[in-house]
Amino acid sequence: MILLLVSATIALTQILNACLRWLPFSKRMTLEESKILWKKFLILAALLFVGDTILFQIYGLDAKFYKLAFSVGWILYFGIAAVTIREKFIRHIFVFGMHGIWALIVQGMAGTLNSAVQEFFSVNEFLLQGILNIFWLVILWQWEKEIFINLLMPNYFFESKYRWFNALLPLVILAGIYLTMLNNVLIQPFKERFLRFLIPGFFLIMYRSANVANREIEKKNRRQYFNKILQQQLQNLREYNLIQQENQQQVAIFRHDLRHNYRLISAMVKEGKFQAAIEHIQIQNELLGKTDESEKISANSILNAVILTYQAKAQNLGITATVDIQAFELSNEGDFTIVVSNLFDNAISASLKQSADSRKIFLSILRAGEKIFLEISNRCEEILELDEKGLPLWKYGTGMKTLLEFQEKYQAQVNFAQTEDWLKISVSWEEKSVSPSDSIKPTKSLS
Repeated sequence: MILLLVSATIALTQILNACLRWLPFSKRMTLEESKILWKKFLILAALLFVGDTILFQIYGLDAKFYKLAFSVGWILYFGIAAVTIREKFIRHIFVFGMHGIWALIVQGMAGTLNSAVQEFFSVNEFLLQGILNIFWLVILWQWEKEIFINLLMPNYFFESKYRWFNALLPLVILAGIYLTMLNNVLIQPFKERFLRFLIPGFFLIMYRSANVANREIEKKNRRQYFNKILQQQLQNLREYNLIQQENQQQVAIFRHDLRHNYRLISAMVKEGKFQAAIEHIQIQNELLGKTDESEKISANSILNAVILTYQAKAQNLGITATVDIQAFELSNEGDFTIVVSNLFDNAISASLKQSADSRKIFLSILRAGEKIFLEISNRCEEILELDEKGLPLWKYGTGMKTLLEFQEKYQAQVNFAQTEDWLKISVSWEEKSVSPSDSIKPTKSLS
């Protein structure tokens, strides 16, 4: 009976620990994925319960087999989670190490209480250890839940060149502590328990503090980031309003000239000078043919304003900015305009670092069927470091953040390429909300 109870406490403890390891990924998983994972966990729990019971019946209930049962369970639960949860393996390694440190702290607290009880009562120490493990996990559950849901650091923590160091550090600390426990003693002396509690406890507190501080910085940066975008949009609208005012003044001049020409033609007709009137109309027609339309390079007013604004800014700074755009409607005009404005602004900043005769920017926005292609190129002598996905290793600027968010939101394909002092950024995605046959118009090129 004791063996069954001990095996049951081990199984329940491991299920609770598996739940803690699942929490960091829970927000990224669908309900169906979580159901599949927990079905596998429960099957494994039943198999381990039977296996542990048989193990203890054959070899007896002692500390080394008790620890073996826990260790095997940890590894098997980790394997199932790593295969079922669709996350990078490096994240699973980090979560496994961080949880292992916490599990050792819980076992240390349970061992301390177990040792105190053994001085006054004669209770099976293995059964009591399991019960106390469950007790601490349940009592601290709300606090543990908050910690483990927010356990994972931001993406760049696992994408920097130090990513494996960051991920393996908790596992190394865990291994160092666990190796000292490979003996046939269940409840270690108080001095050893204290040291084993102190080191991982200090590490968890430091990590927790760093994580909280990092999230506060992220919130602050995100607020600044959105404020910058709003300010940028406001500035673009102001400049677009100025362009509109200039256009209205030009229209007023055209209306005045048109009224004058109507009067002149009317007078010629009344006087019977039909040939002179026809010649005058032909002359005016030729003049109108030589007059450029009001600059409109996009069917989207906000995008049009942004491109005209940045093109004018580039040319005022001595940068040749060539724009080639098909006029078509966009359902995601706001998001796309933010990406274009940031990329154009980055291209201007990079061009200013080049020599005066090398400052050139090419912007192209085209559509083929349901696919939209954005390409912007600028001169850049600085060598750009790319990761395995073809993205720059630096991802902290506003431009990169907006581009990566756009990529994730619209499943866009993003590519960076650098050849012969030219940096080219290509973005493509599917736009299905507007019919291509209704929206594509002849290409207009400005330089």
